[in-house]
Amino acid sequence: MRMRYARWFSKRIGIGALLLGLAGCASTEPARFYTLSPLPGVQGSGAKPCLTLGLGPVTLPHYLDRPQIVTQTGSNEMKLADFDQWTEPVDRTFVRILGENLSALLCVEEVIEHPWKGSEQVDVQLTVNVARFHGMADGTAILQAQWTLSKDLDDKTVVKRQSKISVPIEGSGYGALVAAQSHALEKLSMEIAAEIRAISR
Repeated sequence: MRMRYARWFSKRIGIGALLLGLAGCASTEPARFYTLSPLPGVQGSGAKPCLTLGLGPVTLPHYLDRPQIVTQTGSNEMKLADFDQWTEPVDRTFVRILGENLSALLCVEEVIEHPWKGSEQVDVQLTVNVARFHGMADGTAILQAQWTLSKDLDDKTVVKRQSKISVPIEGSGYGALVAAQSHALEKLSMEIAAEIRAISR
C-alpha cells in the first residue's frame, strides 16, 4: 500500500510540474514585429529631367544593430524592448524607405544603392551618417544625421548638412514609436529632397 501511494504521489507531482510548465509557456508574451513606413502616395515634383540617385553609404550607429527596438530612458541609459522587434535589420529598412521617400518627392529615374558598379552612372550621390534614431523618455522620436550631396561626375561635395529632427509620439506602445520614427524619416527625406532640387536646376 505504501509503495502504491508513493507511485501515485510521484505521478501526481510529475503531472503538476508538467501543467505548471505548460502554463508558464502559455503566459510567455509573443514577439511583435515592426517596420518603418514610407510617405503615403506618390508626390513627385515633376521636375525634368529625371535623375539617377546614388544612395549611400548610409550608416547607422552600432547600438541599433540588433532586432530589438531601442529607447533612451535616461541621460546614460538605453532600454531594449523585450518583445518588440524590427521585421528586418533597421539599417536595411532605413535605406529602403529613404529611397522610396525620395522617389516620391523627386523625379527620380532610378535609385542605385551603394556600392554601384563602375559602369553605372549617378547624377547625385547621397551619403548619410545617422548618429541617433530612437525613442526618448520625453515622448518623442529623435533622428539626428549628417548628410552630404555630391555630383558623381566630379566627385565634388556640393551640400553638407546636419539634421536634428524630433517628432512627438502620438499614442502609446511601440507601434506609436515606430510611426513617429517613420515621420522623422519623412522630414529628413523632405530636407534632402529640397536640396537635391536646388542643385539639380
